[in-house]
Amino acid sequence: MARGPDDPLHEREACLAALVRLAAVDGRDAAEEEVVAEVASRLGLGPDARSEARRRAADRSVTTEALVGAVRDPGLRTGLLHDAYRVAAASGHVSPAELEELVRLASVLGVAPPLPAARAATGAGQGPRAVLRHADDGHSELDASEFADEIAAAADVAALVRLAHGIGDLGRDMVDAGVSASRVTRTVSALSDAVSERGIQIVFAGESLAGVDLCWLSFGSEGRREQTLCTDQDNGLAFSPGPGDDVEVLRNRLVAISRKVNEALAACGFPLCRGGVMAGNPACCLTIGEWRDRFRSWIEVPTPQALLAATIHFDFRPIHGNASLADAMRDDLTRIAPRHRGFLSLLVRNALERRPPLGLFRDFAVEGSGAHAGTVDLKIGAAALFVDAGRIFALAVGEGAPGTEERMRLAAGIVGADRREAEGWIEAFHFVQVLRLRHQLEQGRNGEAPHNRIDPHALNPLERRFFRESLRIASEIQQRMARVLGEEAGGF
Repeated sequence: MARGPDDPLHEREACLAALVRLAAVDGRDAAEEEVVAEVASRLGLGPDARSEARRRAADRSVTTEALVGAVRDPGLRTGLLHDAYRVAAASGHVSPAELEELVRLASVLGVAPPLPAARAATGAGQGPRAVLRHADDGHSELDASEFADEIAAAADVAALVRLAHGIGDLGRDMVDAGVSASRVTRTVSALSDAVSERGIQIVFAGESLAGVDLCWLSFGSEGRREQTLCTDQDNGLAFSPGPGDDVEVLRNRLVAISRKVNEALAACGFPLCRGGVMAGNPACCLTIGEWRDRFRSWIEVPTPQALLAATIHFDFRPIHGNASLADAMRDDLTRIAPRHRGFLSLLVRNALERRPPLGLFRDFAVEGSGAHAGTVDLKIGAAALFVDAGRIFALAVGEGAPGTEERMRLAAGIVGADRREAEGWIEAFHFVQVLRLRHQLEQGRNGEAPHNRIDPHALNPLERRFFRESLRIASEIQQRMARVLGEEAGGF
């Protein structure tokens, strides 16, 4: 029986037809098909209805305007553009042709395209925006460089605070636009770097530091360029005293100045580190020789506290000042670490004590009671599994790359995984990062403090499947790490 234009099922078919047409703009791939299938399931469309939606999508005599015009239900219209962006971004980028189709959908729906396309601006009533550009390879990408330029030009801490609080808004725009997790985290880290560097410059400008050889260091997720929106400060200062300098006098002076920087960054939305890993702590304001001695001591006498410190401090990079000081620290670390198999073995053992939250029959192992009952921790229980493994493999072969993506490729070579398998590891890690970002952004929208705990059963079916697969891949990486450790009799 023919369905009329007011039939709700007709509307759901029109939604699916619009998504199928978008998926076919540049040729369907597996990722786009997965999203289309998940949306069809959510809309409750059976095989016959799906076939009709595909037929209508392929019929070029039926315009996009006609397809979308059939969708009258407000709820379906609201969700259609969001689903369309998911389809367009499923392959990792939004092509110019897909962008054109998305703009047409937005026009018919009578709403502004959510893809940020305006110039970066922070005037009254406006938040930061990224610029949509077409790269040389034909892909569209979001460029936040103009926003970074505004950060670099901030006149004082108050102006910097206003700009810094827009980083979360920009991150939300990028995630909503379907930008890949690696690009979002790199952008957030780059903008955070810009805020840190400008904050340091503003504070240092009021101090007499001419001739002082120093380098501001970032540690942890910022050191890896993998910040999300739920990250506190992890930083330190390395300095090289001059021939006539009293080290303790100079350190006390630098600590006092660094505390001003830490306070400025806290005002910018980067909370003070509860563990005290900040340049304003004398324990993290050290001469280059002291840093190198400390790194050696953690490796040569790997106490539990040393192992914990290593997981934070060994992911580092320079933010401001003389980068050669950081290079010297890294050269020393990558030369010494591979020689100490006992230290590496203990790192592996610690990493293997943290297992992916997978239960029986591939279900999730959630917290059973307490304040976090029914949830898993996306940072500790998922992202950290990849981060820890990448760090261990890098240390094992004396590689200085601080990013998990680069380290995963390195790890694949060590355990004999091929390129496609390595890319699968990286995609799994990025998917976890996407979940973290989306979760934190949603909390921000709701006025909640961001955290990393989610109920995995609240994810949609496609996301649940991808999350389970990501955790399975993390488990496989751990097993390979254990085999390498066993084959080499206690070390790499």
